[in-house]
Formats: sequence, structure tokens, C-alpha cells
Amino acid sequence: MPKNSYKIITNSHFIIIVVAWMLFGCATTKQNQKVPSEELFKVGDLSVGADEFIYVYQKNSINNDSAITAERVKNYFDLFVNFKLKVKQAYDSGLHKEEDFIREFEGYRKQLAKPYLTEPEVTEKLAKQAYERMKEEVNAAHILLRIDPDAAPEDTLQVFNEITKIRKEAQGEPDFEKLAKKYSQDPSAQNNGGNLGYFSALQMVYEFEDAAYNTAVDSISKPVRTRFGYHILKVYDRRPNQGKIEVSHIMVRATDGISAEDSAKAQNKIQTIYDQLNNGGNWDDLCKQHSDDRQSASKGGKLPWFGTGEMPAAFESAAFELKEVGSISRPVKSAYGWHIIRLDGKKTLEPYEELEGNLKSKVSKDSRSRINKQILLERLRKENKIVENKEVINSASSRVDSTLLMGKWKYTKKEGDDQQLFSINDKSYSLADFLAYAEKSQFKREGISAAQFLKSLYNKYFEQSVMEYEENHLEDKYYDYKMLVNEYKEGILLFKLMDEKVWSKGVSDTLGLQQFYKDHADDYQWLERYNGNLYQSEDMAVITEIKGLIAAGDTTKLKNFIKEKQSKDPLSVNVEAQTIEKGSEPWNLTSASVGGVYQLDVEGLHLLFHVKETLPPGQKKLNEIKGVVISDYQTKLEQDWIASLKKMYPVQVNQEVYDKAYNYLEKNDRK
Repeated sequence: MPKNSYKIITNSHFIIIVVAWMLFGCATTKQNQKVPSEELFKVGDLSVGADEFIYVYQKNSINNDSAITAERVKNYFDLFVNFKLKVKQAYDSGLHKEEDFIREFEGYRKQLAKPYLTEPEVTEKLAKQAYERMKEEVNAAHILLRIDPDAAPEDTLQVFNEITKIRKEAQGEPDFEKLAKKYSQDPSAQNNGGNLGYFSALQMVYEFEDAAYNTAVDSISKPVRTRFGYHILKVYDRRPNQGKIEVSHIMVRATDGISAEDSAKAQNKIQTIYDQLNNGGNWDDLCKQHSDDRQSASKGGKLPWFGTGEMPAAFESAAFELKEVGSISRPVKSAYGWHIIRLDGKKTLEPYEELEGNLKSKVSKDSRSRINKQILLERLRKENKIVENKEVINSASSRVDSTLLMGKWKYTKKEGDDQQLFSINDKSYSLADFLAYAEKSQFKREGISAAQFLKSLYNKYFEQSVMEYEENHLEDKYYDYKMLVNEYKEGILLFKLMDEKVWSKGVSDTLGLQQFYKDHADDYQWLERYNGNLYQSEDMAVITEIKGLIAAGDTTKLKNFIKEKQSKDPLSVNVEAQTIEKGSEPWNLTSASVGGVYQLDVEGLHLLFHVKETLPPGQKKLNEIKGVVISDYQTKLEQDWIASLKKMYPVQVNQEVYDKAYNYLEKNDRK
């Protein structure tokens, strides 16, 4: 820790265990033999099991090369006991009941639960599938018939039959775009004939993407259902991924609907700029002066890297046609106006290993995340013995009317509403529970019946209940999670207590700090010190010249030499006043005399120290070393606090269990 920085953590590294887990994740304990779980020690009436000590020890020694020794385990055990002494006082102080703590802890607990509420193998497969698809780009058109995701089965069947008829017609009609304009309920179809241009993985909803990548060129897909409705697709082309490009542009605004005169002015202006560029005009100057994209104009028109499907079609096409970095396009028109595009960079699709984290994040958030959740729910149905009462579910629809679709339905409890709707292990969820949820969760809906809306609400209620139950019982299923949550809880508890007892007190208790400094004056003594000038340069010739000028005693020439060097290159040489203590690194001077010159090379930097004055040993002033003294004072405060805790809460160690724990650690040494 730097000498002038305040100490902000306790000597016991248990308080920062939370941070370590955030960085390095969860480590599992080896199970070569049964982990001892008996009571290892007690702090007052707080019992601590051997399994917890073993877990924490192994977790925190995972990156430690030291072998298991009796001394090392004992030292760690002593730290762990001290940690639990503080935990005991935190609980006795009621910190765990404070609203701020509860809110913060619940936030962390939910974050810790997330990895346990997903199917990592499914995420991995979906990420790899997306990457393989990203190697290709598909050009396709579609026809959409809209249907509400929660529509009744009979309405769904009707739309499915309609899209099936259209597909049959499309198979005999070469002009797919004509049919798209005739039938598609996608408003853009009237302008683009349903043609979506080229796209790649993760740019469309998953079901649509799946159909596109599984349909041959010049073929029409089977009907595919998405949250928008039923689609059929015609695939026009496939090509290798074009990668990503970086471009700058100059834009003259000319949106649809402007007058013919203004349109002509915009076209003339962009052509004039283009001619000036071809005649040697400066890109940055012309961009700042004339580009109507003010957000990018100050940066020379620079735009973020982009790939297929991320820019307007005409702009994207012109940009990807540029082959050489630095080349510019002819003026090209988009919905925003006229553009001149300059190619600044190109890159191909990165390896999977580089994109893995980003891909997993995307597939866990886009429409394919539903696949992961469905597989998880199926697993939880079996693990948690979920039983649904279909008769009760079906009868519930008779309890609602059209007011539900207006978000105004009122639930009135009736006889029989306490009957079980479904159960998760031994926990029962009643019809009354669900109907109360429906009243609270309703909102305005159109296009479906009240019964269908209620069914949709039930599906959400059921899924939410299953996930909440699992989250609340993770500690029963996963030992690592249980330990991790406990340590987060205790770490957060201790933070406030440590701040009160040690960290803030060490800084704010000025009288106590001054008394501590006086009581330990012998610990803060300077050895002999040397004041002088320190010269630093990466050029050895510069240091040699300075050394010669110092030896000649020509201070004027020395100043002029340094001034000249720095005027040409401010980094060529640096000069600063410096005080070096006898024996301090990196100089390790055992003695030095006034006028003496000492040289040292450190990591490619050449140093020259010219001694101007020697200072005798003496007392360090508090203001010179305040950070160090505060750190030492905090250590003393913590030691005194632990001593008082040991008197308050007697520690009782079960030596037999301790021996078992040590034996387990020794046999399961990770090294």
C-alpha cells in the first residue's frame, strides 16, 4: 500500500472475501472424502461448523501456491475466529434487521442466484449456433399475418390455414413481392415487397431467424409462428459474412417530402463537396463546415463499426462496396439525405472465443432465451414435484368477464377458492392466490377474450411462482450457493461495523491518532536522508551529457541544455527535487555526500541523482507520514476491538473436530 494512502480494509482479508468472489466466481470443494460438518467452535452462542471453515479456506487458497501446513491452517483459523467474533457483534447489534442492509443484501442475493436459474449448457449451445449462423448472411422476404400471442386456439387455427393457402399460392408464383404487397400485414411490405435485405443471426426474432437459416435458396419456408403472428419466408440468397467496417460520412439532409427545389439544392451541394474532395479538399474541414450530421461532424464524420443490417440499405451497400481504406464513395441517397462515405477500417468475423461472452449475454436476453427458460421449467417440474390441477385451472375462466380486458375486474372470494391450483413440493398455491394475482396484474388488452387473457395471466403466475420457489430454496439444493450467500451476508454486515469501529474512527479520531503517534514515536524515525535533483531520461546520451555538465559545475549550461531538450520533446528529460532515505529502494544508498552523483537504470529508464544536501536521522513529523500512521492506528484499533470481543464472547474450540478439519484439508490439498 502506498505510504500516503489511508488504510481502508482490515488486516483480516475475510472482509474482502466478497470482492474476491465477485472477481473469481464460485469454487467448489473437493469431495474425495466426506466433509466434516460437526461444530468446530462457538463464539458465545454462535455455532460454526467445520464444513464452513473448510469451504472458506479452500476457496481463498485456490490461487495460493503454499502447501498445507499446520501453522498455515492455524493462522487462517485464528483469522476466521476473529471474523466470526465481529459477525457475532454485528448480529447482536441488530444490523441485519436494518432496512438498508436488507435492501442491499437482497440485491446481491438475487445477483448470486442468476447463474442457478438458467441452463448453462443450453446457453452455450445457442451461443455456438448463433456464431455458426453469423458466418453467413441471408437475403429473404416475408409475408406476415398478425395473430395475438395469446389468441384462442380456434383463431390461431384460422390464421394458420390462411397463411398455408398463401404459401401454396406463393409456390406457384415467381413474384413473391407481389404477393407480399397483396397479403402481408407488415406495413413496410407496401414499400419493400416484404424484402428484408441481408441479415444475420441475432438480428431477427429467433423463430424467424431459424426459418430463414433452414430454408434453401429460392424456396419458401413452412409457416412459422413468432410473437407478431404467422410468417412465410422466401430466401433469395446466401453469402459469407461481410465482417464489419468503420466509416466516416458527410451528410446533406434531404428527407422525403421536401420540395423539388430544396431536393435539387441538396443534391447540388453534395456534388460540390464531392468535387472539392476529389480536388484535394480536406475531409475533416469539409465535414465540419457542411455535414448536417452534427453529432459526427466534429469527429470528422466518424461512425461506430457496423455490419450487415445495421444501417439503411443504400448507405450500407455503398459502404461495403468500398475496397481500400481511405477511398470515398460517390454521393449516395438514403432516407436521411445524401452521403459521401469514406472507408476507415475493415475487420472479419472475430473468433468464437473473442465473442463468446457477448454472444451468451445476447442469447440470454433475446427471444431465444425463452428456450432456456422452458427447459429450466421442465427440469424444475420434475425436481420440485410440481402438480397442476387442470380442472381448477379450466374452471377459473368462468370467474372473469370483459372488465378484465379493460383492467377493471374485481375479485370477490367465493366458497371453494381455497382449493389447490398447483403445488410445488409441499407448498400449495390456491385458486384464491391466483385470482388475487390476476386482479393485481390485469391491464388493458385487445384482440383476445377474457378467458384467454386469464390463461395468459395464469401462465405468468405459474412461471413466476416456480422461479420464486426455486430461488428461495437454492440454499437447500446447492451447498456452494448457501455458503456464498452467507459470506456475502456477513461481509456486508461487517462493512458497516468495520467502518464504525476501525476505518472512519482511524481517520476522524484526531486526538487518538496524535496520542498513538506519540506512544509509538520510536517507530517513525528517519534514517539519514539526501536531498537533491533527480534527472530521468530514456536516452542514455542525455544522462551522460547532464553528468558531464554537473561535473564541470556549469549550472547555466545545464539549465539551457535541459530547456532545449524539453522544448523539442517534453518527455526527453524530466527533472524534479527528490529526497532519498538511506537504504530505501530502488537506490539502496548506504551513504552519500554533498555533490555526489549516482546512477541507476530502472525498467529502461536512466536515472541520475545529484546530492545537494544531507539530512541527519530524526523524528518523522505526523504531517509527513499521516497516511502510514492512520493505517497503523487502524490496525491497533482492530486489535483492541478483537481483544474486547474475545472477553465479551468466549471462544470454545472443539479440538477433535479441528483435527478432523485439518486432516480433510491435508488430504484434499489442491496443490
